[in-house]
Amino acid sequence: TDAIFDFTFDNTDGAEQQARHPDLHYHRADTLIGLAGSRGLNAELMEDWAETGHPRAKMRLTRRS
Repeated sequence: TDAIFDFTFDNTDGAEQQARHPDLHYHRADTLIGLAGSRGLNAELMEDWAETGHPRAKMRLTRRS
């Protein structure tokens, strides 16, 4: 079976930034998808996660076959 890594992040449509709190980093989903792709990974924004009302976005990384 392929390796799967899910993580949550603070999604932004604006400029990416680190907030005053060291654990808060605001990233654009397309930036993270591009970064994963450059490392040989597939990345998918989990749209169904948004329906749960969770304040952070969720992304799934898998190895490319």
